[in-house]
Amino acid sequence: MNTEGNFWMQVASTASKYKGKPAVLLGKGASADDVDKASLEDAFVIGVNDAERIGHVNLSIFHEPWVWSQLDSTEPHADFYLTSVDSPLRKENLYLGTYEPLTQENSELMYQRLFSDSTAVEQVLFMTALRVALKAKESVSLSEIYFVGFDFSVEKGFSQKTEKAASGQSHARQKTVIEMQERIFLHAKELLASKGVSLQHVGYRTFSDLTPGAFSERMVSGGGGSVSEQKDQSKLLLTAEITTNHLGDLSRAKAMMKLARAQGASLVKFQMRDVETFYRKDVLDGDYPSPFGTSFREYRHGLELSNEAFEELNDYASEIGIGWFASVLDEASLDRAIEMEMPMIKIPGTISRKRGFISKVAAKYKGELVFSTGMTSPEYVDWLLEVFGKDRRLYLLHTNSAYPTPPEDCNVSVVAAYAKLAEQYPNVVPGYSSHDEGWLGSALAVACGARMIEKHVKLGSHNWLHFDSVALDLETNEFQEYVAALRTAETVLGHSDKKITASEHHKY
Repeated sequence: MNTEGNFWMQVASTASKYKGKPAVLLGKGASADDVDKASLEDAFVIGVNDAERIGHVNLSIFHEPWVWSQLDSTEPHADFYLTSVDSPLRKENLYLGTYEPLTQENSELMYQRLFSDSTAVEQVLFMTALRVALKAKESVSLSEIYFVGFDFSVEKGFSQKTEKAASGQSHARQKTVIEMQERIFLHAKELLASKGVSLQHVGYRTFSDLTPGAFSERMVSGGGGSVSEQKDQSKLLLTAEITTNHLGDLSRAKAMMKLARAQGASLVKFQMRDVETFYRKDVLDGDYPSPFGTSFREYRHGLELSNEAFEELNDYASEIGIGWFASVLDEASLDRAIEMEMPMIKIPGTISRKRGFISKVAAKYKGELVFSTGMTSPEYVDWLLEVFGKDRRLYLLHTNSAYPTPPEDCNVSVVAAYAKLAEQYPNVVPGYSSHDEGWLGSALAVACGARMIEKHVKLGSHNWLHFDSVALDLETNEFQEYVAALRTAETVLGHSDKKITASEHHKY
């Protein structure tokens, strides 16, 4: 009989092969099908029920007899098993634990057992899996803990690799159980955060930390979030344009970054301006009612973030794995960006007439630059190329500065002209800053050759904000659907090499 001590020795032995790598808890939610299965190969993976049918799993945990029949139909392949039901399968790697049903009295003990060496198999299986992941993280120095395939929604369905009705539960019963599990997960996430342990949820929920695609990219690339790590121009860069919709609140800014990353953004962008020098005094003294006061000065100061806040955002961006940059609108903000060693900045079209300032940018700033060309003529682009030359990457984003831009004024074909220009200037990256409604204009920009797309985002609606109606709400699925549409456009566009594909066949 395998003992409790033997089980934890097996955990340490198996997990030691993944020292410095993450632990992944694998569930059966539909979102698991969107994860590149190769991304699971380099992690210590703990599957619940028959999740090992989806991909690589080191340890399978379950307490229902039906799981054995499902695993037997596809040949069990996990390294070892923890269960409360005996079976003749793989006896040498089978560990038996005591089943712990979820009751009102037992729920508090379940959280207590999370930090123990117990081999109890909880009714909420991911809590047992999490206990193992925490122990492995502590004993062999695993890195992050990811939850993959835990959608906590019956409506989202299950992975196509698993049998949906194998458990025999009714839809209503499944819904009740899964909603209860979501509450337990969120409580466990909060509890562990207070102890300095971050649980990363992979999925499409508002509390998700990464989309399946972003998780796959992170696992393949090994993480990282600086702008310099996002330069593969074979892949479309999607920028979530936060501007000052964080409302001057650092916590809100972090939440927006996290949601943007989870919903598929490649980068996030903020805005820097020195309020007292950027605006005229009479404008600042003018009336403007907002939560920050009654004047326009109070409103604009209320929206700005301090240098210390941006430094903290920089650390946070690295932590969650997303690049960031900012628009700089004046010399004081430029100096801030240089002092912070920001690798990329944006010059918006709204200040395109300030040629003296832009010339100072060329002289003082050595990083990459993004230019929106709203309210400008072709002469402006010619001037930019003359001033900035071919020595650094220049993103040229066609845009129309109307909020929202009427369809007849989008002129997305300008992106194709920038793509043609990039043939002469290889440092030029064509792009589109979308102020139009929906995703169609942006998808057409991708077809015209855009390699960076920028879209305004917000967190809830605030009528007192400038241009708030243009932004996509991160609290809903608006931005996520926008990203999905553009990724589809990118896939459909493909490449210009004509060849026979595997899906083709001759009818005659």
